[in-house]
Amino acid sequence: MTDMLAPEFANQRPVPLRSPESAARLRRRYRAEARFRAYGMTAIVVTTVFLVALIADILRNGLPTFWQHSALLDANLAADVIDPEGKRSADALRAADYAPIVRNALAA
Repeated sequence: MTDMLAPEFANQRPVPLRSPESAARLRRRYRAEARFRAYGMTAIVVTTVFLVALIADILRNGLPTFWQHSALLDANLAADVIDPEGKRSADALRAADYAPIVRNALAA
């Protein structure tokens, strides 16, 4: 009973599920989707390359700050330069100007 068509639809041909036009639109849509995915993957790859380059540059410029360098100098600690008043107190030693002593040791 359900296979019977109503009288007004009895003379009509069945509509094909995919016409050539709809198949062409579908192919175009799939190509556009593939292009969109390719653009997305390209953007992710380019972003990753720039991120790796940025991190490498930061590490290349920043790693030397983790090393400490020192120099051993023979300095003449003359009492008349460090404590010209001769008080020999801890405050006088803390307040002394050691820069000329270091400069003379570096020059020597």
